[in-house]
Order: sequence, then C-alpha cells, then structure tokens
Amino acid sequence: MKKVLFVLCAVLLMLVVGPFFYVKADTESNEIIYLYNNKNQLTSTNIQTLEAQGIKVTAINIDKLDNMKYFYRYQAAYDFADDVKLPLIIAGNECYAVEDFDSVVDEIVISSQNPLKDLSEYEVKIVIYFYSPSCSNCNYLKNETDVFVRLTNAGVKIVYVNILNTENLQYFQNYVDVYGYGKATTPFMFAGSKYYHSAKVIEDNVDDIIDNAKYDLLNVEYKPLDTSKYQGFLGFLLILVAGLIDGVNPCAIAMLILFISLLIGVSSNRRMIIAVATSYILGLFVMYFITGLFLMNVVSKLGPYISNLSFYINIFIIVFSLIFA
Repeated sequence: MKKVLFVLCAVLLMLVVGPFFYVKADTESNEIIYLYNNKNQLTSTNIQTLEAQGIKVTAINIDKLDNMKYFYRYQAAYDFADDVKLPLIIAGNECYAVEDFDSVVDEIVISSQNPLKDLSEYEVKIVIYFYSPSCSNCNYLKNETDVFVRLTNAGVKIVYVNILNTENLQYFQNYVDVYGYGKATTPFMFAGSKYYHSAKVIEDNVDDIIDNAKYDLLNVEYKPLDTSKYQGFLGFLLILVAGLIDGVNPCAIAMLILFISLLIGVSSNRRMIIAVATSYILGLFVMYFITGLFLMNVVSKLGPYISNLSFYINIFIIVFSLIFA
C-alpha cells in the first residue's frame, strides 16, 4: 500500500512540476539571431510575427561599431560565406538568407525549437582595426605593406572600424580605455588581450597578432561621450571663446577694417553702418556653417575614396596655402 501511495505521489508531482521545466527549456531554445545591415533588414511586421510565436529575436546590425565580430563568430559555427545575402536569420542548427520572409517563416519557427550552437566550440581568429581614410599611416599599411594580406592568408578575420563616424570614434576611445592605452590615434589594432599601436608596431608584429587573434577580445561596452559638462552656460562660453580665437586672424581683421572703412566713406549714418556690419557678420556665419556641413557630408560620403587620394589632396592643400595664404 505504501509503495502504491509513493508511486501516486511521484506521478502527481511530475504532473504538477513537469510543465514548468518543459516551458523553461522550450523558452531557452526559442531564440534566433538576426544579422542585418542598414540596407538589408526585416520589416517591423516580420519581427512581430516571429515574436508572436514566442521567439526571442536578438538583432545585430553589422554596420554598427565592431559588430562584424559577431558575424564572423556565427560564420565559423554555421559555415556561411562572407558575401551571404542579408538579412540572415540563425535558428537552431540552421541559417536562412531571407529574401522572401513568408516562404521561410515556418522553417524558422520549427528550427527555433532547437538551441543555437555553442560558439565557444568553434575557433575563429578576429582582430579589430580602427582607421581613418585620411590617416597617412593607415594608407601606408593598406597600400605599401602586406600586413592585411598576411593576416587574411592566416585565416584572420579583420573588423574594420572607420573613426570618421562619431559613434565609432567614441567606441575607439572605449577600447583604448579598457585596454589601458593613453591615446586614441590611428592606426590601432586589437587582438585578444593585446593592442598594437602605430603602423610600425603593426607591421613588425604580424606573427604575434596572428597568434593572439585566436583569443577572445576584452569586453568593451559602448559608452556615449558625457556631454553634460558642456551643456548650459559653460558650454556656451567654451564655444564663444573658441569662435573668438578662430575668428581673430589677420585675413578676417584686414577684411573687417577694409569693409568698415568703405562704409564710413559711403555713409556717416551710424545706424546704417551697424546694420550693414551686422548683416555682414551674420552672412559670414551662415556661409561658414553651411560650408562646414557640406564638407562634413562630402568627407563622410567619399571616405573610402579619399584614402586613395589623400597624398594628392595634401599636396594640393600645401600648394594652395602657399599661394593664397
């Protein structure tokens, strides 16, 4: 009788507790990885469709910061090509290059019932390389050395991070802080727990970089620049002082004196002189502002091409300055 009661209690306990364990295991399995870039991504409706099935969607934009390192880690585990079409969904033991979402959504849901592969079981060599298209040393490494060819031939995946992007520049500083180096200047390469600063150091230590690339990078979190200290009156004062320092130059002063002299010669009306001078100053400010925005956009859009022309651009600037300065 006691044995029967024991068996009944055990069965009852399994019926009560069992579903909780089942739900927990099922929930842990229902996670997918969604790799995309700014040009190729799922719609919000697609994401909601997956989440409605109880699937946790972990989205990774490989255009942001150093997120290409995740692309390479999943590539090692799931064996897809470098030029795989995005967006890419990784579910269970499968990966799906999503061209037509409706045609693969059912397969994704089924595959998501299985856990993702353990990335720690797959070796991948990764380095993070911070550069600037206008950096002469970066261009030297790219065009006049075999550094990147040797790294690629050794199976090292290189994550290129252009610091012309403001967010990337701040992330660069985060990397430098975590790795314990003082200055965030390019070129700069990180492999494992080590860093390699300057073109010469990188060029002279390629073998060491290859050896360290198989180890995990240090954990670096993106921390936005703290701009609170530049807000309010102090920020305004700093900008005002910087503007005054920039504006006090022989060319601007000479032009201003000439302009005022012409006005005095034309009219003795003080109000007229003040009005015209104020208009001149405001017009100059607007032109500087618009020109600055234009140049920033040009540099950001033509960044990849500027790297190949930087030498000639520097020569042009030097000659132009000597002639017209």
